[in-house]
Amino acid sequence: MHKIEENTVRYSVRDLVEFVLKSGDIDTRRGGPQIQDAMLEGAAAHRRLQKAEGGDYQAEVPLKIELPVSDDPEVILRVEGRADGIYTRTREDGSTVVTIDEIKGVYRDLSTMEEPVPVHLAQALVYAYIKAHDDGLPEVSVRMTYVRLPEPDGPGRARKKPDLNESIHFITEYSLLEIEDIFNSYVEACRKWAVFIVRHRNAREESAKDFPFPYPYRPGQREIVHQVYRTVRDEGRLFVQAPTGIGKTLAMLYPSIEAVGQGLSDRIFYLTAKTVTSGVAEEGMSLMAERGLCFSFTSVTAKEKMCPMPDMHCNPDYCPRAKGHFDRINEAVYDMITHETAITRDVVSRYAEKHEVCPFEMSLDATYYTDVIICDYNYAFAPHVALKRYFSAGTKNDFIFLIDEAHNLPDRAREMFSAMLVKEDVLAAKKLFPEQKTILKHLDKVNKTMLALKRECDKVTVFDQDTFPNVLYSDLADLYDAINRYLDRGDRRGPMPDEGTMDKILTFFYAVGDFIGTCEALDEGYLSYASFDNDGQFFVRLFCVDPAGRLRESFENIHSAIFFSATLLPVNYYKELLTGDREEPAMYVNSPFDSSKRALYLSRDVSSRYKKRNDEEFRKIAFYIEQMVRARKGNYLAFFPSHQFLSEVARFLSEDGEEYELIKQKRSMSEDERREFLRAFSAERDKPLLGLSVTGGVFSEGIDLKNEQLIGVAVVGTGLPQVSPERELIRGYYEAKGENGFDFAYRFPGFNKVMQAAGRLIRTTEDEGVVLLLDERFRYSENLRMFPREWDNYRVVSRETLDEELKRFWEER
Repeated sequence: MHKIEENTVRYSVRDLVEFVLKSGDIDTRRGGPQIQDAMLEGAAAHRRLQKAEGGDYQAEVPLKIELPVSDDPEVILRVEGRADGIYTRTREDGSTVVTIDEIKGVYRDLSTMEEPVPVHLAQALVYAYIKAHDDGLPEVSVRMTYVRLPEPDGPGRARKKPDLNESIHFITEYSLLEIEDIFNSYVEACRKWAVFIVRHRNAREESAKDFPFPYPYRPGQREIVHQVYRTVRDEGRLFVQAPTGIGKTLAMLYPSIEAVGQGLSDRIFYLTAKTVTSGVAEEGMSLMAERGLCFSFTSVTAKEKMCPMPDMHCNPDYCPRAKGHFDRINEAVYDMITHETAITRDVVSRYAEKHEVCPFEMSLDATYYTDVIICDYNYAFAPHVALKRYFSAGTKNDFIFLIDEAHNLPDRAREMFSAMLVKEDVLAAKKLFPEQKTILKHLDKVNKTMLALKRECDKVTVFDQDTFPNVLYSDLADLYDAINRYLDRGDRRGPMPDEGTMDKILTFFYAVGDFIGTCEALDEGYLSYASFDNDGQFFVRLFCVDPAGRLRESFENIHSAIFFSATLLPVNYYKELLTGDREEPAMYVNSPFDSSKRALYLSRDVSSRYKKRNDEEFRKIAFYIEQMVRARKGNYLAFFPSHQFLSEVARFLSEDGEEYELIKQKRSMSEDERREFLRAFSAERDKPLLGLSVTGGVFSEGIDLKNEQLIGVAVVGTGLPQVSPERELIRGYYEAKGENGFDFAYRFPGFNKVMQAAGRLIRTTEDEGVVLLLDERFRYSENLRMFPREWDNYRVVSRETLDEELKRFWEER
């Protein structure tokens, strides 16, 4: 990835040649990341080979060249890197020649190599040109050295040293004129990009100078802006609890943009949990662009939503855009970034169609050249989904993370960093490789190990974390390597599998790789266990109970991070789960909304406890909800602990349409059905509308129903998650740390869902309405202490008093 300093665009030698020589097809049928990039494992091989050379061999020689590529604006291109080795080689005739040694570690069988990989040779040629240019050499030699790497180490596998005898050399000599022509062709290919990068950077910084906040500040916004700016300036982290409707998105983007414009940081990642919040960030960026801000953004959309094909088979035999994608992608991206600054899903799709390239891959490449990247959490944190181009291990980056709806990140992170292997999937995989004896042998070994674990498992077996990974890791690593060779080199018997079979192979292959990678990352925040799913299938799970350690690795490699949400309470709970540091700065922004416009009622005589779930209780809950609906004509939402609970209460609600219209969330709803459900709240009608939904579901977060679209919300139950093996593991883990395990596993995440559901009401200063919290436990002190400040004016009601309370509230309105 290029870097820029004033008018100088910097490329590493590797980045330069990989960019210029990009070519070929997208083909996910090829091997995994071990074969594609052996840099880390190859470092040890480099050192041993360099040490073995002796003599005048110089290792890791820094080389750099700068050359002007434009006068208006003035642009300098700097190409730099470290040559693996430089030495003087003696020819057969006794003459000598300076030689550049480029070392590559690979997992492949070296006997299959007939010539260097072109992009590897190109790196050596760039180093050779710089050396020849600097020293005035008329000719120079290039030696490509390949060494076969041992299979990766991990839990239970001792690291092997590369065998230096398993190496191969390709030696070629070049005149200065020959490599000068090659180098100049690379420079020429980069020229227009470098000019674009500098011009855009200059325009970006100029537009950010004294750029005003786009609106008059709302109460609380100015304080957020100032605190976020200070956090970015000081390269810190900040937790922000601020109410819905205050304008958090702009209050986060504006100071971050100001800081980037001043050179305090380089790029902003606006990270979201849901598509709807991405749209809000896009709107904020577009609004500032309309007022003269020259900052570009790319909104990254999931591959399955971007793919134009009926099925997502990413290979040239199925997808015409995959065929030759890399031959066309650079010009496609240049066309887009030089004509667009708001690179949304629709914009990417349009340009991808024009140039016949993959829209998803195009959107990822566009992020190189935009200032703000709007994307899902996955792209920043998930080990096998993250944008590796930005977040390679150990790399410190000048990035700002703005983490929207941060209350979602703990559970999302737990899932990202966990892995599972199902025994039945291992058995089923045998049918995918009918003639592959090596793979079948390794599948049998893995299956045998899992069978032994299954026999010892009653319901849930928690393993000793110090010894467990050894049990499966080695066999799985051998299996992964065998499948990898099968995919990468076509090392297979029989014909190429059909698309459906190949999809299953890749799914299994990635699952095995994910499990291995997670084994290698295990720390004290993990618990490993075995159990059975609802279908009786046996599985082994590496469960990331406490994601703070893994997340902290990401945060320590960026400039600054802001966590913000309307429901980031209790804040110490989120600090513990997201960074592990309760001393992190936090700010609580009071609600600017008139509290008299919202009535909050707590029921004293109804419960959602499991032991009280009966017709009498369902009837009482229905009574409360209908009282709310009858008090004033309008639109209402009622949230329930589950679909089953919703159905039970619905039996006691009027469905004849005489008093109000009733709509229900279904267990599974298409995008069109979801839109239809929400459209009902905008339609004109003569009677009230009551929508029934599920707490924590698609309608309890991220929907914006303003003014008369919604005037009442009922939340049934305290939102506690169902008791499960993993929830109990969370509970036990935090109790062992001296915390209240029930709070961490159940109460805190449950109450967050309640706050999210209740937060569907009062989205603007004009909104007004009522919230019913229907469970006697809301009155308990352990729940009251979690209430946000704006809930202090709650009133306790019963079935006998609610009607009078509602009448009083609406009369006062």
